[in-house]
Amino acid sequence: MNPQDASRSEAVDFDVSKVDVLERYSQADDLEFAAHVWDATRARLVLEAGKREADRIAASRQMAAEGGEAMDGLEFLMSRPEHTPLWGVGDELLWARGQGLMICGPQGVGKSTVAQQLVFARMGLRSASLFGCPVAQDDRPVLYLAMDRPDQIQESMRRMLDTSSEEVATKIKRQLIVWPRQPPFKADLDPDRFAQWVAEVGREPGVVVFDSVKDMLTSVVTDEAGLAFNTTLQRILANGTDTLGNHHQRKAVIGNPRPDKLADVYGSGWITAGQGSVVLLWGDAGARSVELRHLKPIRAPVGPLAVNYDHASGGASGGDPMTLLMKLTNEAGSDGIALDDAVLVVRGTTRDDDVWRAHSQSVKRLLDKLVARGLLSKIDGQRGGAGGGAKGSRWVAL
Repeated sequence: MNPQDASRSEAVDFDVSKVDVLERYSQADDLEFAAHVWDATRARLVLEAGKREADRIAASRQMAAEGGEAMDGLEFLMSRPEHTPLWGVGDELLWARGQGLMICGPQGVGKSTVAQQLVFARMGLRSASLFGCPVAQDDRPVLYLAMDRPDQIQESMRRMLDTSSEEVATKIKRQLIVWPRQPPFKADLDPDRFAQWVAEVGREPGVVVFDSVKDMLTSVVTDEAGLAFNTTLQRILANGTDTLGNHHQRKAVIGNPRPDKLADVYGSGWITAGQGSVVLLWGDAGARSVELRHLKPIRAPVGPLAVNYDHASGGASGGDPMTLLMKLTNEAGSDGIALDDAVLVVRGTTRDDDVWRAHSQSVKRLLDKLVARGLLSKIDGQRGGAGGGAKGSRWVAL
């Protein structure tokens, strides 16, 4: 018999069996078949009852473990939870304990650089302040999942750290754990197991870095995968490990040329739903200066902040533009600052850069605001004569 005949035969046999079952099931006097049906039904009912009882016991245990009671409305409103800052201070928190942080943005805007700066500041290997916001130090292990282009992540880290220093080398060896490849399985396939894997590989880390989120999931688009990612996140946070993930925005299209909002984070809405804080790095790929915006604040939104990259050293600096300008003018004293000085400190660019004109105009608007608030005084420039001698405007702190 050839394969096609065999296939037709199997189909016919199945149809005959199906007809026989339906005929027997419709015959009330077929006691043997009825007994088989009842046995199967009873087994299914027992299994379902067992599952309901197991779920009830698990829920009771969870309620007992959680403890606590319902509270009246006034008590609820007055009992504001205290957040332990990881990056930020007071209500201006970019990251807090138990609140996942996601850094998103288009390609090439420095998401990995900022994540690494945070990690190394946390380890005490960089400044304890990033973009003017304090970073809390922690001696627990850091698990860095370098899943997306691990070679580039390695090069970025090497530029930031002086491994010839014995103290630095010892701390990196003891505290930093890097997984330089795809994970052994995707998080959305088994959230509990993935959280356990993070705890085991990272030696119960204080923080785990997902670089990037798309590489730990089978999909970032489906709500099923997004919900599972959220579950994974909550399991890891419940284990006492804070999370920091890098992700990207949707691509610009005709109807949305600036995908710079929370809704523009690529994929399912559940990807950001479980995050305590979402920040956006916005700018051109490879630019020396980008902007940090707080899309989803924990309490009060932070920024926008200026972020300036030093590609040679791999570092990043910046902060609140107004604060940077006031600091610069106060340090300059009675001499004041020129527009070139202001643009360099806020946007990290000079007149040799193609974006100088746009950057200088935006910084000049900031200087004008400080003048209007009575914080700065502007000394107008002078036109040069036939022999030159032009002087640009200067700004002096009051």
